[in-house]
Amino acid sequence: AAPPQQCDIQDDQVSLNKHLSSHDKKKREAHPCRTCGKSFVDLETHELIHLKVKPHVCGVCGKGFTLECTLQAHMRLHTGEKPYKCETCGRRFTQSSTLNIHRRSHERIHTGERPFICDSCGKGFSQANGLRLHGGWRGGQRGFSCIACGLVVPCADAIRAHHRTHVGDMSVSCRVCGEGVGSLSSLQAHQSRHGDGSDSRTHGCRVCGKSFRSAGSLKIHVRTHTGERPYSCPVCSRKFTQQNSLKSHQLSHTGERPFGCEVCGKAFSSAGNLRRHERVHTGQKPHCCTICQRSFTQLNTLKAHMYVHTGEKQYTCDKCGRSFTDTF
Repeated sequence: AAPPQQCDIQDDQVSLNKHLSSHDKKKREAHPCRTCGKSFVDLETHELIHLKVKPHVCGVCGKGFTLECTLQAHMRLHTGEKPYKCETCGRRFTQSSTLNIHRRSHERIHTGERPFICDSCGKGFSQANGLRLHGGWRGGQRGFSCIACGLVVPCADAIRAHHRTHVGDMSVSCRVCGEGVGSLSSLQAHQSRHGDGSDSRTHGCRVCGKSFRSAGSLKIHVRTHTGERPYSCPVCSRKFTQQNSLKSHQLSHTGERPFGCEVCGKAFSSAGNLRRHERVHTGQKPHCCTICQRSFTQLNTLKAHMYVHTGEKQYTCDKCGRSFTDTF
């Protein structure tokens, strides 16, 4: 018998049905969407996105999805399944798109390539996300605004250099209420109390009255009252109230640190830890003492600082019984 014809379609070799549909799509024409103008072979499925129909619902957490394949990918967050493996380092992923991004990072480690260049200072980055962070992109707007004088500069290096021009200037005042605060670090903490006025906490908890900006955040909060923990670790069976908490916990079993700082290269096991670290580079200190206006990069540091004002001594020596305000 003649050998089977070599297939020229490259895919992830995970689903036979998905592979067979690739053959069908090669023969079908793409049709433009009347809503957004983009063309698709499977136009009918795409149009569900515009209708905001989410018929595929997760049986664990109740989240809805437009496509069944998206639900299947979501379910891996609950099961811990990671079918896509990097052939270079063995690290596994829940989605093929994440694996492809990871593969490119391997290539750039060996070549030293940094194709994403800041057009302001010329600094290069290996990932597009690093350049976005460096450029201060938020909501389609680029740049960092000086909290003292309002000047907008195009990148993180520029705002750090500009902030140094205010060091020693004891006459800085709040641009919202006009109060004089004496120094740049105190000003940053003071202005954080005003907020940006762009959103409101309209979703209130019926149990404790605490308010949230989104229904999703309220739903997660309510679990602290009900004790519900729908996300279970497949390794040790520990349960969590949030999907992100489970994902961070699972890294404790693997030792992975997938969240790398694009500025200094230091790696972290969770996105939250990376965000807190990034404040070292940006100089952001969002946690402010309401008594002395001193600001801190981390909430835990602020809590420890508050003992200085209250006189509370939380830490006791187990040898002599003497108490202290901190562990340092």
